[in-house]
This record gives sequence, C-alpha cells and structure tokens, in this order.
Amino acid sequence: MRMPGEAIWATGESIWASATNLFHQIVLPRRWKKIVTNKAIQNSSPANRKGKLQTFSSRLRKNLIGSINPVREDVGTVTTLKLLTNAFASLVWYLGVPGKWAMMAVRLIAFAVVMLRAFIPVLIRYISSTATVKNVKYVERFAADGSKLGSIRHQLDIYCPPKTDATEGSSCRKYPVVIFVSGGAWIIGYKLWSFLMGTVMQDNGVIFISPDYRNFPQGKAEDMVSDVSKAIRWTLEHIDLYGGDPCNVTLMGQSAGAHISSIALIEAAEREERGQERDFDARSLVRWVGISGPYDIGSLIPEMHRRGLHRRILQRIFTDERRHSAMLRIRAMSERGVGLLPPFSLFHGTADRTVPCSQTERMVEALKERGVPLERVCLFEGKSHTDPILEDPAGGSDPLTLSLLSLLLSPLP
Repeated sequence: MRMPGEAIWATGESIWASATNLFHQIVLPRRWKKIVTNKAIQNSSPANRKGKLQTFSSRLRKNLIGSINPVREDVGTVTTLKLLTNAFASLVWYLGVPGKWAMMAVRLIAFAVVMLRAFIPVLIRYISSTATVKNVKYVERFAADGSKLGSIRHQLDIYCPPKTDATEGSSCRKYPVVIFVSGGAWIIGYKLWSFLMGTVMQDNGVIFISPDYRNFPQGKAEDMVSDVSKAIRWTLEHIDLYGGDPCNVTLMGQSAGAHISSIALIEAAEREERGQERDFDARSLVRWVGISGPYDIGSLIPEMHRRGLHRRILQRIFTDERRHSAMLRIRAMSERGVGLLPPFSLFHGTADRTVPCSQTERMVEALKERGVPLERVCLFEGKSHTDPILEDPAGGSDPLTLSLLSLLLSPLP
C-alpha cells in the first residue's frame, strides 16, 4: 500500500511524463526532435539512451522551454520577494504619500476591473497554452566566475503559432517574428501586458516575443535600453529553434516600450558606425514600429508631471533628457549612422492624452528630414492611448492589428 506522499509523488511523475510527451509532440521544434532522435542516441543501450534523453530534456527545460512559474530558479522565491518589496518601498518613497499618482493608480485598477471580462479568457489561454513558451531567461543570473549578470526581470515569453512547423535547413516557410516591448511609464512595465496582442499574432502566423525589463527604481532608462538590447540579441540567436525566421524580425514597442526600443535601435546603429561592441546590428531587423510612443522626453516631462508622475522621478529615470530623446538623437546622427537604420513605421491615436499625438508627428518630421525610410504612418482618429492595443481588440474592432498584420505578413523586398 502506498503512503499518501508516495501517491502524490507518483501522480506528479505521471503528470510530468504526460506533459513532456505533449511537449515533444506539439511544442518542441523539429530541429530539437532531430537532435533527440539522432543516431548516437538511437544506437545506445536502453539504459544509456534513457540517461541521455533525460540529460538533454533537463538542459532543454532549463534553457529553452521556460516555466509557468515567473520566479527564476537561480534566484528563488524568498530573494525575489525581497527584491520586489525593496523596489516597491523605494518607489513609494520617490512618489510620496499621498500624491496625485495614487488617484491615477486607482483609475488604472478600475480600468483593469472593467476590462476583466475580455482579459480573463485570454489570460486563461496564456496560462494553459502549450504554444506559448513562458519565462525564458535571456540573460543568465551569474557568470562563470560567479559575478552577477542578470536580473529577475531578464525573462521573456514566446507566443508561437499553434502549428509551428519549421526545421533547420528545410524548405518549410519560417514564421515572421515580432519583438514587442510593452509600456508602463518606465515604472510598471511587464511582459504580460502584451498577452492580448501576443495571442492575436500567434493565431495569424507571427511569432511574438515579449521581453520583460527592469523598471524604475530597479533600473534607469539606460538599464532598460540595455535589457531590451540583450533580449533582441537573444532572439536573433535563438528564434530559429522555435520556427522563426531570423532574417524577418521586427522590433516593436508601445508607449514607454516604443521609447526604449527606439533608443536601443539608434544606439546599435551609432555603435556600429563607430566600430564599437554591441548586442545586435540595427540592420539585422527588418523594421521598427512605434505605437503611441514618446520621442522627445524634454517636452513630455512637464505634461507627465501635471498628470501625477513627479518631475523628480522622471529626472531620476532620464539622467540625460537629450540622450534619451529619439527625435533629437535621429537629428544628431551622421549620414552613415542614419543609413544603418531599418525602415520605421509609426502609429498613434489623435485623442491620446497620456502621450500627445504631436510626439509622433514631430518624430515623423525628424525622420523625413534625415531621410530615414518610412514604411507606414497611421494616425487613428479619436483613439486614446490604450484604444489601439486594449479596447479595440477586446471589442472586435481592431484597425491597428489589421494594419500591423498586413505589414508583418507582406513579402520582404
């Protein structure tokens, strides 16, 4: 007779075996299946074959398939909670109590509650989907010498089309890829905020990467840019393992994510021009897409201060306003640096009160002045800051996603 603990352990092993089998049948790209079933393993004795498969599966689980648990195993739950508690306490100290920000936070929570009816079914799908690979580390926690490298935020989600069918060296079509950097006012950004767009993209044959990055006060703007650059590098190096086309990768961001991704791209081009070390080449991306983004930080700070995000916090986040303004950086780039940039596309709602539409209009002017190729510019009449990415998709009318899909799925020149 089995003791209760033994029964639970046996049940757990059975569930894990079933999940592993499902993973090998559905999620695991054929390239890895080919490695698992290569002749060296096939010709081994049954005992050795089992050991090799277990070793391979363990390594694969650690490095590629992620986990539903967002807590990194190399950090631990207790350390993660301590880090998050310290970050929250520091943020409240910077914000001040009470403050106008508290009312804005209440409004944000109320908005989330109103949208729950649309969010919950998609969130359940996100959690249960075997086609969405969750919490994959894009920076290791520690280097070989024991020095600290990564943060608890250095993870990303990969939304794969349900029927991914691409193998190394095959003639099968590989999927276009989007790296989407979500917004959050540089303070509350999180990779899960983009799950609504991620599910739409994967249903339409696009692999959607949503990287997390450090927020203030855990990091400043330059740290966020560095994180996103490392996530881009990881994607370019590994996306073929998931059926993605490394030659068809689009960098995209919304709100603060549009700002961070644009600076990451500009810095990559500037470093390439100067022959400096960089995480990726700007031209390794087929395009950049900005949605409702702020591109002139200096002119935006007074507006954000008026709306409750205190100037002193923004000045802590942006240690150099000019350096963190994409519009000003574009105007200051050399001709050769500009020539290294991929085509740009910009989208914005004309009724956006969080980040005025004028930010995109002025960015377009700067791009035209410098001769940066513009692939598409769309201003959505009467749309707010969140309409194009939340309310419209939830309500069934989604002009932004339709425009994005026509852009992403069009043949490359």
